[in-house]
Amino acid sequence: MAESNQTEDSTSALLQRLFTTPDLEQFMAGNAADMALPSFHVYITEICQATVRVSEQVIKHAALERTYGHQLFNGTRNPSKARACASGPPPGHSSCWRPSPMPS
Repeated sequence: MAESNQTEDSTSALLQRLFTTPDLEQFMAGNAADMALPSFHVYITEICQATVRVSEQVIKHAALERTYGHQLFNGTRNPSKARACASGPPPGHSSCWRPSPMPS
């Protein structure tokens, strides 16, 4: 929950800076690090660490072919957005980008 608040705070701060900047190019150059996204394999690995899961659990839960799943985790392959969301959120969840509880 604290991570969500931190994200909202940094988003609000960026938005405030955007509205007060006289030059968009200057804003983009000065805030590039704050807007950078991690590569997919880094992102999913961080989610696994934060939710105390191993890659095998995530691969199985997402019904991915085992080799392809490991390629995603080690950065050899990058999924399209459609593929990243293909397994979709579990029923009752609206976003495929938030980790969902997995059965034990």
